[in-house]
Amino acid sequence: METIAHYYIPAVYDIVRRYVKYTYGKEQSAIYHHGCGESFVGNFTPQYNVGGYMGSGRFFYCPFCGEELSIYDDNVSTYFAKKDQLVPTDMDVSVKAGADFIDLIFVSNTVAVDETNVFTDRAAVRQKIRFDFKSRKAIFFRSNSTRKWEAISEIFPAGKTFHLLTALKDNALDSAGFLGAFLNGSSRASKHRDGLRNVLTALRNAFKRKLEKTVGYKVRDVFAPPTACNEKGYFEQPLRAMIWKLLAPDASRLTQLTLYRLSTMNDNLLPAGVFERTKKGTSFVDAVMSEFNLTGRVWRRAITKDPSMAYFAKRIGFTDKPSLIMRLLEKISDVFVFGRSITPLVDLEECTMLTKAMVKQYGDNRTVEFIERRFDGDQALADVFLMFRGLSRFNKQNAIRNLPRRMRDIHDALLVWQQRDRGGDLPIQVHKRFMAKMGEYRFISPNNTNQLIDAGKRMHICVGSYGRSCSDGDKVVVLVANNNGAPVACLEIAKQGGRWKKVVQAKLAYNKVVASDGAMNALVMDWIKSRKLIPATRDIDIEATVV
Repeated sequence: METIAHYYIPAVYDIVRRYVKYTYGKEQSAIYHHGCGESFVGNFTPQYNVGGYMGSGRFFYCPFCGEELSIYDDNVSTYFAKKDQLVPTDMDVSVKAGADFIDLIFVSNTVAVDETNVFTDRAAVRQKIRFDFKSRKAIFFRSNSTRKWEAISEIFPAGKTFHLLTALKDNALDSAGFLGAFLNGSSRASKHRDGLRNVLTALRNAFKRKLEKTVGYKVRDVFAPPTACNEKGYFEQPLRAMIWKLLAPDASRLTQLTLYRLSTMNDNLLPAGVFERTKKGTSFVDAVMSEFNLTGRVWRRAITKDPSMAYFAKRIGFTDKPSLIMRLLEKISDVFVFGRSITPLVDLEECTMLTKAMVKQYGDNRTVEFIERRFDGDQALADVFLMFRGLSRFNKQNAIRNLPRRMRDIHDALLVWQQRDRGGDLPIQVHKRFMAKMGEYRFISPNNTNQLIDAGKRMHICVGSYGRSCSDGDKVVVLVANNNGAPVACLEIAKQGGRWKKVVQAKLAYNKVVASDGAMNALVMDWIKSRKLIPATRDIDIEATVV
């Protein structure tokens, strides 16, 4: 095999750190210093600052070699590891070409921290992607202790098979693995952008030449820009784009697909039958239309622009109305992208199930217009699908069969089914440190799920769905009530380092954010500061003047 590109990163992280415990005002962490290869345990005193807690030991010295380090300095790369998680210490990346394949190979030495909080060297990890042009497949390999390569799985542009690259459960690589944190912005690899870009360019050029030789025509749109913002690292998006082109050389650019931009594209949305046809020489658009039984020039133009429409057409039933599908797709896309930072991504199957029922009840034009215009803000629409997703299978069917006569009542109707799913009142632990009276308002820690349900009804928000999580101790909700006892704001608190520290949601009635009301925003910020919490949401304007 010919080596066409090679690059070596001698230090992936300067520091690998594992949070141990928080006791008596001290945050204890196990620390591995790559510079000298030693590990030690340090105690840091968290101090409140605007925007959150920071350790008083911002700068410290390695007790073995004396080098000055920092756990917060941008020039010192730090990775926060879990117990027994393999973390790469260096990285060797190479591209090798054979007669009808190209290999992208990663080799890394690793360390891991054990239950005694000591970091030790572990076995090297060797993994690769093979672009096989003869079978038109991308295959993931890893080597065993005898250094023999073992094929693990075929890789598709998205879905679980691509996730294999970074989350190998049997060796605990998790996100620090193959394409993970060693190539994203938190690692030392971010200082090696030029070298990595050269490897990527050589790989893409060799890939394009071999693919064009295989299919016999010029292949366009192979390029997709690398970015350190991708969850799985700097190489993620370019690799997805090349795998996509290997399967469908004449398809539009991967990053143009709505389903790809939503991060919801999986192995089932474009069935394997599509790619079996393209491997036999069928054009991509013809393969999609044949697989989904679509006909006509309008659909051909629509699928050429965005193949995602075929999936929605099949799920919802708009096979004769591509223009309506595109309108619906654009709105749902906005909801998903907006909601990703504050709520779990709504499952696409649940979204299309409810939309299909609405089309049957209210008609296609009215449904699309309702989704486009009716809701006051994208979060309200996202909440409708989130509530529907959380229902039991039995009550999903009940909700679909009993949609309200007026579409504007869907939100409140789903709240009723949600409450029936909860099975009655449940106790909730009261957190006294969050309770306070500030001016005309009281901050309340609810003691039962009925309080959350009542607040949800009054404020027209889905806080009632948090009852089970709050009762189980997975979430904490704080209600802000006025002098009349009516809830006017709702706050969600999450854990950090084992303690309830972060405010991750702050909503007014109808899911408006607290930041939209200057006086309430200032009141909430005053409460956050008095309770030494961290505002970790865009729902709050942390720059606002504190009361």
